[in-house]
Amino acid sequence: MKKILLIIILLLTFTPFSTILAQDNEEESNLISTQENRYFELTLEKITQSAFDKSIVYELTIKPLIDSPRTQITWVAPLSFKTNPRHSEFVDLEIDQTYTYKANIKPLKSGTYDISVSVVSWQYDTNYTNSISDTVVINGSLLVEPVFSEYTTGVIIITVISLLLFAFLIWFVIKLTKKGLAKAKKWLTPPT
Repeated sequence: MKKILLIIILLLTFTPFSTILAQDNEEESNLISTQENRYFELTLEKITQSAFDKSIVYELTIKPLIDSPRTQITWVAPLSFKTNPRHSEFVDLEIDQTYTYKANIKPLKSGTYDISVSVVSWQYDTNYTNSISDTVVINGSLLVEPVFSEYTTGVIIITVISLLLFAFLIWFVIKLTKKGLAKAKKWLTPPT
């Protein structure tokens, strides 16, 4: 068992993760959208996709060009997505500051979809708005195309951990069985 564990650790140590983690700058530039008007500068970026539940993490960066004490941020996605913002709906924004907000968007169906974010400054006399959108392609396995390198690495790590836990469970069951058989043999042996 120790030899197998040592072999797995050595293989993981010498695996060239740089090839797994490498990502072209061209692919990275496709993950960022920018929109600007007189009221807000918006940047929407796909950060990564979770290896656990396949949710996509979006990051919205807002640089307000006006003071906005009551600003509403609304994430708009088709019904084939479950949207979970990591911020309150209404926020306070000050001029020339940079704010970052994230949302988890979990795909439920494959296809090509538009994810958009609307930022509305509610003023007493008028409302100012800006919105930004991003097109996301989801394949049949509910993965973003192109697949994130972090997702691939996460799947590899989850697989290795699962295999190690399974190997430990087998080792534990074998040890428990040996002790149990020895006790059962002693208990079943008639007294002399």
